[in-house]
Amino acid sequence: MAYELLIWKDEGISLDEWEQAVNNCSLTKIDPSDVHGVNPKTGEVITIGGDIGDAAVRFSKSGLLGVGGKVTWRKVFRFKSTYGSFNYSESMESPQNPIRIAAVELAKLLGARILGEGDEEYNW
Repeated sequence: MAYELLIWKDEGISLDEWEQAVNNCSLTKIDPSDVHGVNPKTGEVITIGGDIGDAAVRFSKSGLLGVGGKVTWRKVFRFKSTYGSFNYSESMESPQNPIRIAAVELAKLLGARILGEGDEEYNW
């Protein structure tokens, strides 16, 4: 099971606050769509239902000599009643990681903190 990080305020975050922050964040957009994946061993298509408040992060890749760059969106954040959540990965230790940048921006917009499952605070 993945280690979860929370975008947390002690008084809670409303869905309206969350959506406003996501819409005002430079790297995120609301994305309640389902996520589809393929089991590499069986070929079975697996669908995880989307939910209200889910948000995607923009990833940009530069093209050769700055031409032909590509932008993709990947669903990362989930809204869970009174807080946002996302999965930690070691790549988030890089200050250039788009998920880390978006999480910090969302936390600032909400006046929130980023906490781990053990209540440790991430001060990126």
